[in-house]
Amino acid sequence: MTEAQQRETAFDAYRGIAICVVVYAHVAAYAWDLRDDPSTQFIFFISLYLRHLSFFVIPTFLFVSGYFLATSRFESPGSYRRFLKKRVSRVAVPYLFWSLFFIAYGSLKTRTFSPGNALWLLLTGQAEGPYFFVNMLLQFYLLTPLFVYLAQRRATLKWVLLAHLLFVVFLYVIRLCWWPNLLFTYVKLPFITWLSFFYLGMAVRYHPDILERYRVSWAAIFVAVFYVLSLIEATTLYRFGYLDFAISEVTITSFLAALGGFALEIGLRHRSWPSLLVSLGSYSFGVFLIHGFVMRGCVKLMAQVGVVPASLAFQPVLLLGTLLISCGIIYITGRVIGPRWAAGWLGF
Repeated sequence: MTEAQQRETAFDAYRGIAICVVVYAHVAAYAWDLRDDPSTQFIFFISLYLRHLSFFVIPTFLFVSGYFLATSRFESPGSYRRFLKKRVSRVAVPYLFWSLFFIAYGSLKTRTFSPGNALWLLLTGQAEGPYFFVNMLLQFYLLTPLFVYLAQRRATLKWVLLAHLLFVVFLYVIRLCWWPNLLFTYVKLPFITWLSFFYLGMAVRYHPDILERYRVSWAAIFVAVFYVLSLIEATTLYRFGYLDFAISEVTITSFLAALGGFALEIGLRHRSWPSLLVSLGSYSFGVFLIHGFVMRGCVKLMAQVGVVPASLAFQPVLLLGTLLISCGIIYITGRVIGPRWAAGWLGF
């Protein structure tokens, strides 16, 4: 295997790990209602702390995207249009398909339909819980020429990081002082909330020493320290009544842990990775799109046999079941209608 192939395999493995954590983050949400019962409160705190491992998920997806888009060339308006057509259609078509499916499904269940509300759900990525990510990613695609320009100039690094830090501080002020119940979608939807991660993927492609100079062991210590600090921050926020903020990965400590995670990812990219993780990485977008629907079905089936959120078996069974069923659906669909149709229309 060549070095380039090894590097790409590593990034697929990173996506595989990330999608597992995405699914767990939504499994953990079933523990939030257990926080007031002394007999199950420990499940809530374990879930809260494990969920904070998701600090690297969105940053990793953006970092990998930026890394591979860094060599994009925009020599004319035509090249920019071709870039958008290729990139946007790859995620927007499956996004529209599944969003419309969930909007229609919800309308059938409630027997109500509002065109204005449906349009708002599409624009903000609220047809299904995590879909804001696609709308946010499309913002980065639209701004890719600007990020390529900035990433080629190493001197812009400190200014991008500073702008990102200032915006996150601004979010703290909004969420703690003015709008404590601000819906998580509106916090996570603007590209500037994740500004430096996409940029860093590109910058590392042009200037590898930005992260390569850091030893893996030191990067691991850095990540561990800020992960622990993120848990302390989450516990403090929860104790002061800010549950939505406590479970959020949009915090300074989580973002600093993610930056250390990039150094780890770059340092470990030449290692060999299990084929299972690599394969899961190639399924990651499809799992992202359908896992919520699959998970809700699993919860109903598990309730029939007495496996409920308060039981210790609930989370591991739900996590494993959701991943296996989602991957099975993706695999079978690709075999039935062909990989081109499955990828182009369904994101599989």
